[in-house]
Amino acid sequence: LFIFFSYFIYIKNKKYLFLNILTYFMMLYDSYIFNATNTFVIILFYIVIIYVLNNSFFYMFLNKYVYIFTILSVFVFVVLPGSHSIISSYISEIFNKSNTLSGRAFIYDMSVKSFLLHPIFGNGIFKTNVVRDMIGHYYCHNVFLEQLVSGGIIGFLLFLSIIYCIILNIGKVENKKKYFVLSTTLFLFILRNMFESTVHDNALVFTLLICISNSNII
Repeated sequence: LFIFFSYFIYIKNKKYLFLNILTYFMMLYDSYIFNATNTFVIILFYIVIIYVLNNSFFYMFLNKYVYIFTILSVFVFVVLPGSHSIISSYISEIFNKSNTLSGRAFIYDMSVKSFLLHPIFGNGIFKTNVVRDMIGHYYCHNVFLEQLVSGGIIGFLLFLSIIYCIILNIGKVENKKKYFVLSTTLFLFILRNMFESTVHDNALVFTLLICISNSNII
C-alpha cells in the first residue's frame, strides 16, 4: 500500500490526493486500535519523509549510506544485545518503561543463543511449537535474526543478496523522486522489520520494489 499510494504524488488530480490521505488515516487508525506502536511511528515517518522532505536539498542527507548505517546501528546496538542493550536502557529511562522492548529483548536473547547452536545452516524452517520452545515466541521479531536462526549464516547471506539485488535495481532509477520514494520505502520497511519479521510481506514488498524500479509506467 505504501508504494502504490505514494506514487499518487505524481498525479495532480485532487481525487487521488484525497484517496491517498484517506488511506494513510485508515492505516494510522488501524495501527492505533491494535496498539501497533512500531507500525504507527513508521507510517508517520514515512508521511513526513515522502511528502515534506522529498526535495533536492534533503536528497543529500537521506541517502542509501545513511539508511544502511541506521539499520545496521539498530541491529548491532539494540537487537543483538537484547536485554543488555545500553541504548534500550537509556530510552526506557526516558519514557519510564521496562527495558524489554515489549518482551522482544528476551526473544532476541534466546534467538541469538539458538543461532549459535547451529550457526552455519541454522535450525531449519520454523514450526510453531518448535520455535516457541526454542525462543519463547512464534517468531524472532527481527527479520535478520529470523534468517540467522532458521537458515544460519548461509540463509542470512542469501537474504542479504536479495536486498542487495533490490538496491542495485533501485540504483538504476534515473528519476530522483522515484528513486527517493523507492529507497525510502525499502529503508522504512526494513527498519520496521528490525522489530518484526513478516516473511510473506517481505516477499511481496521486495517483488513490488524490483518491478516498479524496472518499470517505465510510473
